[in-house]
Amino acid sequence: MERKRKKRRKLVIHPKFYAVLALGLLLIAAVVLLIILLISALNGNCSGESEVEATAIPTATPTPEPTPTPAPTPHAVGASEPSNYGYIGVIEVDGTETSTFLPLQRLSSTSVTNLSTLWKGMLSETRISFPEGENYTELAGITTFRGDNYRSGGAYGTASITEQTLTEVWSNPLGSLPRNNSDREWTGSGWTGQPLIVQWPDEVRQIMNLYDWAKQTEGLVEVIFPTMDGKVHFYELSSGRETRDALDIGMPFKGTGSIDPRGYPILYLGSGDQYDDESRKARAMIYSLVDFTKLYEFGVQGTDSFAKRVFYAYDSAPLIDAETDTLIYPGENGVLYTMKLNSSFDGTTVSVNPTNIVKLRYDGTRSSTGITEGTDLYWLGYEGSAAAWNGFLYLSSNDGLFQCINLTTMETVWIADTLDDTNGSPVLDVISDSEAYLYVGTSLHFTKDTSTGRGVAPFFKINALTGEIVQQYGLTVYTEAGVSGGIQATAALGRNDMEGLVLITIARYPDHSQGVLVALDKESFEVRWTFSMDYYSWSSPVIVYTPEGKGYVLQADSAGSLFLLDGVSGTLLNTLKLDNSNFEASPAVFNNILVIGSRGQKVFGVRIS
Repeated sequence: MERKRKKRRKLVIHPKFYAVLALGLLLIAAVVLLIILLISALNGNCSGESEVEATAIPTATPTPEPTPTPAPTPHAVGASEPSNYGYIGVIEVDGTETSTFLPLQRLSSTSVTNLSTLWKGMLSETRISFPEGENYTELAGITTFRGDNYRSGGAYGTASITEQTLTEVWSNPLGSLPRNNSDREWTGSGWTGQPLIVQWPDEVRQIMNLYDWAKQTEGLVEVIFPTMDGKVHFYELSSGRETRDALDIGMPFKGTGSIDPRGYPILYLGSGDQYDDESRKARAMIYSLVDFTKLYEFGVQGTDSFAKRVFYAYDSAPLIDAETDTLIYPGENGVLYTMKLNSSFDGTTVSVNPTNIVKLRYDGTRSSTGITEGTDLYWLGYEGSAAAWNGFLYLSSNDGLFQCINLTTMETVWIADTLDDTNGSPVLDVISDSEAYLYVGTSLHFTKDTSTGRGVAPFFKINALTGEIVQQYGLTVYTEAGVSGGIQATAALGRNDMEGLVLITIARYPDHSQGVLVALDKESFEVRWTFSMDYYSWSSPVIVYTPEGKGYVLQADSAGSLFLLDGVSGTLLNTLKLDNSNFEASPAVFNNILVIGSRGQKVFGVRIS
């Protein structure tokens, strides 16, 4: 029999297959496009390209969120290019060095279900964007050096000033602490040494380790003062009465600490000198103000191999970005530390559990790792407190390479050459979303004439977007090893009837012992008035205002005097001799009470009347 041949069956493709295939290709293309847009948005922050708005990606939300106001994008121009200074930045993320940093590494959740969630997380959880300075803290008072992320001033509230006088209302003793392997001591309160002043909410006050009378005092305002005797002291503002036992840490605190701006009872601070004793080695710390528990420490002297400079200290007052729960802390070892705090405050207890620890280290053509003046011409490190605007950080440096850092990518956007050791903190003046300036001055160290000990200490106005130096003012000052001439102070910007003025204190001018407070016109940098002092000052000027907007200036000197000046004319109105020792530290003011510490181992409360 003849076998029948089987017919071959033809492959029939259903039309739905093509639809599914097309849909799949479209989805793949969409994913690739989203990734490209994401990378472009991140890179655009430093290149000047426009940013992609959060609303650019459709979501399932029925009512779209309002489109945010575009943020300014700092970018280098000409002389501000980091490459001009041989700048090299190195990033470490959770202990691993990397050449690039994507904010995805800041995400608190490791599970990302879709690109929409990823994109939203990138913008909301990881993108640091500081508020305007006046909105930095939810607490009433001064929670960091010069009050906020603009470093705009050391005064809170207003003062009713009719008699134009200063009166000492209280004083308390401070102690001392031996220096490392030396018969010398750290005494009292040093540079920058500004007290913190906070009015705690009543419910928070009840859970803290305050004395009973302090818990029961409604509206109590507390002075929180880390000093060089190794302790943090606590006082009631109007009387100076101790509100609780001192927190004895045993390390000298030269700089200014910070209180968490969200109202969490957390203190951030760092020691200011190095010791051989393991328990006193310099480090940055986080403490609970509920019960004085040490919550965390980092950057311990000699243990961070990432740090290039061998000297560790933390005189800078850190900033906390509330929206992303991020701590930002520059160190004198040349490392900028940031970390997600994973903080918690349930009304009774506080905690932190830092993750996503990011470090930025830099080097440049004139950055040295040493610490001995005369041996190394320049050295790297951050002593001043950084200012922040939106997602950008502004840092003065020991080698005069003033830096703008993109906090999302940890890239250096621009560098301004401030010529010498720049210890004072920059002050931000934000005019609009697309215009802002920085004011900062330098000490006289590396640029001095070695035969005379003299040189020019410059004060700068810098464009915050481009790094361009807009104005410059300088005086020829003296300097001495260990006791700098020039500008150690932080500027004060005038408001109200003092609008258009910027004040800066210059040490060792016109001779070794004297100093001067200069009021400049913000636009022209012409001198509007000067106040000469018989003794120089490192202490920063503070401006207080009456409810009507009348401005008064308070300035301390190195011989224990405090001056009250008319803010518009610079006329001396009153002098109060408080001590026979140096006011190296800067004061803080809450309404009409000023608090300041001296190297003479005292802290004073002064009424402005």
